[in-house]
Parts: sequence; structure tokens; C-alpha cells
Amino acid sequence: TISGNTTVGGTLGVTGATSLSSLTSTGLSDITIQADIWRINSNFTMTSGVNTITNWERADTYDDGVPQGTGMSHSSGIFTFPTIGVYFINMVLSFQIGTSSSTYSGGYISVTTDDSNYNGASYSYTSNQHGGTSSYYQMGIQHIFDVQNVTTHKVKTFYENSVTNGTIISSTNANVTSISFIRIGNT
Repeated sequence: TISGNTTVGGTLGVTGATSLSSLTSTGLSDITIQADIWRINSNFTMTSGVNTITNWERADTYDDGVPQGTGMSHSSGIFTFPTIGVYFINMVLSFQIGTSSSTYSGGYISVTTDDSNYNGASYSYTSNQHGGTSSYYQMGIQHIFDVQNVTTHKVKTFYENSVTNGTIISSTNANVTSISFIRIGNT
């Protein structure tokens, strides 16, 4: 406990705490830490079109340290937030294109604010127009989402591929294709 008109020189560290309360001098109030990372647990062949990514598992090896706080919930490609707040979302997709006829692949972070209609809030694509079977790609997709209601504000993940070909590269022991959620502020 620090009280009164106390000055701290250097860096103030907080060990073992999951929340900071009443830091009014910096404009922070009741910032609750939430951080989680999930990964695809096994390689799978991509099909053509836009497809939901469903086989996420929470990172659970090598002292991944998640979740911090309550953590995210996942069901059928849809992530539900543990508490309201502003979240930074980062998805990394790693894949191998199967043939040169697979001209593009992409990924989406889609959000809903009504628990029904999802919109592609952030997405990225890569091209393999002249590549071959040993063409490997990785993309990062980021979004900042103001979760005002945990019942209606959710995230759904997708990939898109031009043909039924190629593989999402993943591992049950490492974060090869992954998505992370970090609460960065209050709504």
C-alpha cells in the first residue's frame, strides 16, 4: 500500500497482483489484467472459400503463463470474453500452399456486437501465384476491440483459400498458428 503524497523513484513493480486500483494520478482506475493465447493443435488441409477455424486449444506447454485473469472461452470458432474492456487481439496464421494453382490464402478476425452478425474487422491475404508445393507463408492480423458487453461482443476466426489445397501449419506443443487476447484498458 502506498498512500499520501509518496514519490517513487525509478520503476514501481507489482508482483503477484492481477489488478491495479485507484491510480488516479495517471488516469488509471481498476485495470484488471486479462491475457490469453490459443493455438491450432494439429495441421489440417484447407478447403476453398471462407471457413471458420474451430480447432483452437489454450496454450498449455513450456510455462505459457495463460490465462492471466479468467481467460477466454471458446466454442466452434467463437471466442467469448471474460470481462468487458478494450482488448488487443493478434492472430498469426502459418501455412503451406499445396500447388501453384492455389493463388491466395487469407485470414480474418471477425467481430460481432449483437451475438449474431459477424463483420471482418481485420484481415490479411498472401499470394502464391508462381509458387509451388514448398511455399510457406505466415501472416499477422491485429485488431483492437472495445468489448462493451460479454454476451453480445465476440470474436470469430476464419481462413480463406482459393482452392481445396494447402495446409494450416500448427502444433499442440508450440504457438505456430495462434491467437492472443490482451486486455489493455477499460471500455
